Amino acid sequence: MKAIQIKQLRFLGNKKIDALIEFEQGLNVIYGASDTGKSYIAETLDYMFGGSNAPRDIPEAVGYSSIELTLYVQDQGYYLLKRGYDGGDFVLFSSNENGEKLEQLETLSQKFIAGKTDSISGWLLSIIDSLHKKLKRNKKGDKKNLSFRDFARLVIVQETEIHKRTSPFLSGQFLLVTPEKSTFKYLLTGIDDSDEYLAEKDINELASVPKVELIDEWISDINIEIEQHSNKINEPVSSLEEIDKLQESLEGLLTEEKEKIENLKRTIDEELDKKRSLVQKIESRKDRIDEINELRSRFKLLSEHYSTDIQRLEAIIESGSLIVFEGSDICPLCGASEEHQNTDTDCDANFSEIVKAAEQETKKIHILAKDLGETIESLNIEEKELLDANLKSNIDLLEVTQKINTSLTAELSSTKDSYSNYISNMQDLKYLRKLIERKSNLQVQRNKFAPIEDKNEGSSEKDKRLLSETLLNEFSQMLENTLKEWHYPGSERVHFDKTEFDFVINGVPRGSRGKGFRAITHAAISCTLMEYCVTKDLPHPKFLVLDSPLLAYYKPEGDDDSLVGTDLKEKFYEYLSSHFNKDQVIIIENEAPSNDLNNINTIHFTRNENEGRYGLFPN
Repeated sequence: MKAIQIKQLRFLGNKKIDALIEFEQGLNVIYGASDTGKSYIAETLDYMFGGSNAPRDIPEAVGYSSIELTLYVQDQGYYLLKRGYDGGDFVLFSSNENGEKLEQLETLSQKFIAGKTDSISGWLLSIIDSLHKKLKRNKKGDKKNLSFRDFARLVIVQETEIHKRTSPFLSGQFLLVTPEKSTFKYLLTGIDDSDEYLAEKDINELASVPKVELIDEWISDINIEIEQHSNKINEPVSSLEEIDKLQESLEGLLTEEKEKIENLKRTIDEELDKKRSLVQKIESRKDRIDEINELRSRFKLLSEHYSTDIQRLEAIIESGSLIVFEGSDICPLCGASEEHQNTDTDCDANFSEIVKAAEQETKKIHILAKDLGETIESLNIEEKELLDANLKSNIDLLEVTQKINTSLTAELSSTKDSYSNYISNMQDLKYLRKLIERKSNLQVQRNKFAPIEDKNEGSSEKDKRLLSETLLNEFSQMLENTLKEWHYPGSERVHFDKTEFDFVINGVPRGSRGKGFRAITHAAISCTLMEYCVTKDLPHPKFLVLDSPLLAYYKPEGDDDSLVGTDLKEKFYEYLSSHFNKDQVIIIENEAPSNDLNNINTIHFTRNENEGRYGLFPN
């Protein structure tokens, strides 16, 4: 069987810089920050291998109109597939290792035409020698042509698929169960269903089959809805009793969250009262400080007046004392000479009295100035006390504000979010109740129309015709060895449950574990399947894309779903680099491999325009 390797994925657009990512043989790891286009790569690869759904419409992809995928086909060379974002057909070119178009070969239809290679599916199937194979379509034994899309979900495992509760081999669509089981059988045996004959059935049974299949389709749709709403509340729900228990638990949680919200509101109101009180005190002190400043300005002016008066009086005292002591021929007041002066008569020129009066006035002003100084000092002390008090109040105000704006508000917001989530979960539970009741009613109707063999023959009997116990045990043992190499906790016993069409690991059904453990075990099954097919030269594209297999490290559902602290991550990458060095594995993850491996191609999306590669698309 020829191997297919993905070499380049390129996005092109008018006046846009090409977005190119290159892959190598062996292990490739794309890691880095969220929202950088990592999962977009898996979506695009699925689209370029014939998927009908174009990649999501994201802002970074605006302006890009077409996609090119360069492949290397063992013993044939390089090819380039080009497809527009709007879907439709592919243009196939011969290429070289640099991803350059050499010659246009043909147009490949997106729609599969059985037995022909002029469609994308037919061309890919011809490479892995699976072009003319057939699968069972339904329980009646009708056949369908094998399409490459039957392989696609097993070799390109997207993030939304890797942690599903359903079997890795089943999509969850009831009408696809039979062909999906047949695909798994074909991969393990290399034998398709071409030679199986349509089983003879009673006319009445055949008449009832369409009704049964229609009801089964409805039940399948309901099961999908049940799984979707169960995922929303992170609880597997399959019965009304489980819903009753969850509702009772949710009602208790709602009561607790409601009380918590009320308590937080009261606490915030109390803190707001404190804040208002502090603001009022601060403003009141500021008003008093302004008054003090105004008074101090006035007192300063008064003090200057006192100083001027004292200087004037001291001058009078000094000059008057000098006149009294030395005498004067000319009166300093009226200018009369000594002979014209009448010393026996009292007059304003009595300098002794003037000096005495000036001295008394000076003492009086000194007392007033002293009182004024004491008043100013008192105001200064009061101002300092007010400033110190405001400083403390401002610190208290900052603490109260921070408490309100950060811890209390954040806690209230978080509690409200929890309350809203519980309300939403309660609504989901009510809807789940209706779905389960509707499913039960449909099951009753189905039993009325079910063919006799469907009622009497257990599913295990049908599965025996698909896969032998020996083959399943061999594959289960290989999966157990893979898990042991990865140091997966509790990988001692692995067996295949035909009823669930999934594995039981150490006595625990794989689908009943948390998202993280479901993701890593899904990855282990995919890797084991490729290794099994490679070892036995069975049909398989020989490449594998896994998006977020190590979910249990960075987003576990709980402590029992976490792999933090184990060395599984290191062993996981060691296994991939050693087991698939000649084939190709592409891992999309959040973090880089922690171990130093030689044969590994790492691509880091930094989301930092100044460091390394920003993301899938140029920033």
